[in-house]
Amino acid sequence: MVLNGFLASFIAAVQASLSVLLVILYGALAARLSLLNASNGKAISKICVKMFLPALLLVQIGSELHPGSASRYLIILLWAIICHFVSFLIGIFAHLVFGLPDWTTAAIMFNNTTSYPLLLIQSLEQTGILSKLLVEDETTGQLVARAKSYFLVFATVSSCLTFAVGPRLIDTEHAPDSDDESTLGRGQSNLSRSPSAQFDEAQVGDGANIDRPSEQTRLLSPSPQFRERHKSVTNITFFPSKPKFTTVTRRPRYIHDLHWSDLSARTQWWLLFFYDFLNAPLVGAFLGVLIGMTPVLHRAFFSSTYSGGVFTAWLTESWKNIGGLFVPLPLIVAGISLYTSYQDSRQGDSSTAKSNTPLATTAFILVVRFIIWPVVSIGIIYAIAKDSNILGSDPMLWFAMMLMPTGPPAMKLITMVQVSDAGIEDERKISKILTISYILSPILSVVVVVALRSNSTSNGASPYRLGINIGVEIAADPPVRHPPPRLLNRRTQPASDDLWSKCNLKGCTLLFAMQPNDADAGSTYSPKRDTARSPFRSTGDLREWGWNAFPLERIDESFHDFYRTWGIGEALADLGVSEYSDEYEGGEHLVIAIDYRQYDLSAGDVDEQSYDVGGKNYRATGASYAFSINVKDGVVMSLDRISPRYAARDRKPPVPNAQWPALRQFSDVAWIGWDSMTEGDEVMGLRYFLAVGIVNTETKQIIRRVLDAKGWELSLWPGHTFERGCPETKALIGTPNLLGFAYFLTEHKDVLGNMVIDKVQVFQSDIASRNPSIVMHLWQPQTSNQKQQRSDDRTVVEVVKVVESHPLRAKL
Repeated sequence: MVLNGFLASFIAAVQASLSVLLVILYGALAARLSLLNASNGKAISKICVKMFLPALLLVQIGSELHPGSASRYLIILLWAIICHFVSFLIGIFAHLVFGLPDWTTAAIMFNNTTSYPLLLIQSLEQTGILSKLLVEDETTGQLVARAKSYFLVFATVSSCLTFAVGPRLIDTEHAPDSDDESTLGRGQSNLSRSPSAQFDEAQVGDGANIDRPSEQTRLLSPSPQFRERHKSVTNITFFPSKPKFTTVTRRPRYIHDLHWSDLSARTQWWLLFFYDFLNAPLVGAFLGVLIGMTPVLHRAFFSSTYSGGVFTAWLTESWKNIGGLFVPLPLIVAGISLYTSYQDSRQGDSSTAKSNTPLATTAFILVVRFIIWPVVSIGIIYAIAKDSNILGSDPMLWFAMMLMPTGPPAMKLITMVQVSDAGIEDERKISKILTISYILSPILSVVVVVALRSNSTSNGASPYRLGINIGVEIAADPPVRHPPPRLLNRRTQPASDDLWSKCNLKGCTLLFAMQPNDADAGSTYSPKRDTARSPFRSTGDLREWGWNAFPLERIDESFHDFYRTWGIGEALADLGVSEYSDEYEGGEHLVIAIDYRQYDLSAGDVDEQSYDVGGKNYRATGASYAFSINVKDGVVMSLDRISPRYAARDRKPPVPNAQWPALRQFSDVAWIGWDSMTEGDEVMGLRYFLAVGIVNTETKQIIRRVLDAKGWELSLWPGHTFERGCPETKALIGTPNLLGFAYFLTEHKDVLGNMVIDKVQVFQSDIASRNPSIVMHLWQPQTSNQKQQRSDDRTVVEVVKVVESHPLRAKL
């Protein structure tokens, strides 16, 4: 099963890599058919960098960034600086120690950080293997959008370094403009022409000038002409062997020529150095940060029109449209560039000595880019994510960081060499190396699969425990499980009309079903039933259907901290109930978790586990329900819920509907826990239900809409209260996080009577995730007298209704 899972992931990754390679091939094919040429490619590249990339950066970073997620982007910023610096050191070492060409440093330092990984992520989305990185109830589209923002932050650093090291380089990935007249010193207005046609003053040695060509100058001048190079490049160049006389004078456009000439050479160098950072992608990224970190602007640009997004439907959408063009176009240009470089090398080979591909240099670059960096990045990120919380809890962040320093060299390498006065032979060699590297780029499929499995391993467990007094058998030596990851906080959009109608109708039905007798409540089901009563009542039912406890001694202590981990301690204290787990002195909440799998080590992987019920074989789904019970104060809290329906799709292969267990609802599992831990009249002592740390998308969208309807914002405890008669209350009860509690009451009326959810209180958890939590206040109508008798874990309840004329007797 493991091999099959690995093979399926590998095939999907290969398909994604091939789709990227085909896009490059289409560019080469367009050049081969003369549909596009180098000039067209330059124009496309220019608009991509000057317009499309800034728009993409603004939208992706602005929509994903907010004060709660800023730490993740700071981590990427630091990782980008570290990766480029380490790559620079590797390149310099190879040049000085192994004698490899100067341009090896650039080939190792700059990989394709934008178009290639962005298109790869899009292709991976289509294969479905990114589902391993999904946070509960998150869509793949949301996951991919967040991944793009991560890669773009890394690309912004790469872009800034490129511009600072090689200002005004015309390349296929981050191509700046040539200096125009306003940015140059006097007498240099013709720098926009090709180097071979320029005869501007070149500085030699201590500043002596070579003769200017004049009418008397011979057409075949004996003085060699050199390619010009910007002053800012000379002192920070990756090509240290080039002479000083290859520099030319230029100045920032905002400084007048007269003032510029009065500045010292050192001052000019620093001004140019910082000026080279001011490029269009950086401006786009800065605007994205500004909008993302300013709540008012974030709402105006990225919320729905219903929620105050005055720019979303027209301005932001237009930025999304042109930003989306950036992803494939640079790879089309890359194909054009590779093809034209290949043709030029063939033409050169026909007239000069043939330029062989340097095997040692090629092998070194490819090994670093496709082997060393993947091994190093995956190893480092995996180790940090597994043993600490430094990188947070977003598996997509880990996955993206593993891929960022990997992959083929950037196409910018060609033009960096062209402006560095390297020989034509070097250009041909580099073109061949780039062609080879992009042909071999599907090797990244292995990197993708390893990175995915590394993230699954480090994020595949969560710390649940089950009290032994529930009676479910506990494995002898299960694996250690770490605290569940904190989930991301992105501003949720309000529920659509369809979702609102669905939840409102379901909530209205459930509220009605709580009030009549059991038989009448059964008539509200579809198809109609004679009784609403659930058939699952005992711990024996749990064992029969394959549910097993997570051992309580394996749980991390932080999981019991209702203040720092769950952010509900103050709410519990204000409700007048215990705010501590029973792990602490005086605590009353017993944390319970049961999973739909076996923890006996001999049972093997969950994908291979199965069991028999009534002669039929069922596969384990890995579902898990974690909740707490406080009998003394009458509180049941759901902490983390992954139902068999959702867990089944993560199995390899997915578990079909026909093999889902009959006992699969949270309401049944929670009831068995509550019923097993209470004695006598304690079973009637329910006062509060709590849904803690809500991450379900539909529930959060309903919460957003009910708050917007009142003109409220999600706030810390006590938050906002909705009474039973409000339409907002009905919609909330019909959400995935609350309807399980409604069924808890409806399907156990024979024991609980006509207990109803009287009101709901919505508030923000007081932790970094800021996820919403909900308190449901329960009420028992005074129109019922109840008397119960208990035998073992079976219960007989007699309910005598005062209002109705007939008694209802139910035996379980």
